[in-house]
Amino acid sequence: MIKFITSLLFLLLISIIGHSQSISEIKNSGNYYWGEGIANDLENADKKALADLIGQISVNIESQFKNVKTEENGNFKEYTQSVTNTYSGATLDRAERKVTEGKKLVMVLRFITKEKMTEIFSERKNKIFEYIKSAQIAEESLRIGDALKYYYWALALVRSHPDCNEIKYNLDGKGESLLLSALPDKLNSILSQIQVSISDIIEKKDEKNVILSIKYLNNPVQNYDFTYWTGDTWTSLNTAKNGVGVADFFGETAKSFTDLRLRSEYFYKNNSKIDQEVYNVLENTNTPSLKLAEIKIPLKKDVQTKAEQKQNKQSLEKYFKR
Repeated sequence: MIKFITSLLFLLLISIIGHSQSISEIKNSGNYYWGEGIANDLENADKKALADLIGQISVNIESQFKNVKTEENGNFKEYTQSVTNTYSGATLDRAERKVTEGKKLVMVLRFITKEKMTEIFSERKNKIFEYIKSAQIAEESLRIGDALKYYYWALALVRSHPDCNEIKYNLDGKGESLLLSALPDKLNSILSQIQVSISDIIEKKDEKNVILSIKYLNNPVQNYDFTYWTGDTWTSLNTAKNGVGVADFFGETAKSFTDLRLRSEYFYKNNSKIDQEVYNVLENTNTPSLKLAEIKIPLKKDVQTKAEQKQNKQSLEKYFKR
């Protein structure tokens, strides 16, 4: 019985080896994306083969990015190549290799089935939907910073997907819509409904602390990130919580400022490092800027009712206790 099983396994192994596809079959079958590299050593030949593989994938999916590239003013091939590079990590992990060694040169063939590439594209599509779900939950709970972040990351991933002109989702409960256009509309809708006002200004000798009341749809935001112009540069990221944010000015700037320029954060490139795929897309492709993200506010206190003053005082206490 053991001899029979051993013989069966041996025959199975011979069968698998016998059916291993040749380099020529891989190249001509039409079932693979493949790239070839030749160099004096294996490492450099492999690098060239991988670069050629990414290039071949780029050529094959180029036409699918037509509508995205219409929004750009650069080179279409360069844009598609930059998008394809965002898949390089996943592609390289699954790409197989064949090596042919000569007397002086090494030839490497790197290849991946089109079916596996479809799986990689499908995984990115699923991630788009997951980020949208996270954004919707954040928006409902007034975590506006998180909502902007997740919607924008979803948009960046959509723009990098070969099916970008077809991917739909029900964003607002009114039926499915094309995400390539619906997500920018959603982001701009959120930005347009962020209400920033000045609830107090604390002035000292060479310092001015501007207390901001920040609401979304008339409700205090639970989180929201912003930068503001100091007169010389934009600040690092500031976080508002419980509907309160603070902008500090010093020196001559504190005395001469007449308005506040504020930008809502939505890009979150540093945060994206927790998801290498998103980081690669933000780093390597031209993602759109959102004009409604910048707000200009006169540097004067708003007239408030007693109820609003009380609410702002409570929010301010929570802000400084966090």
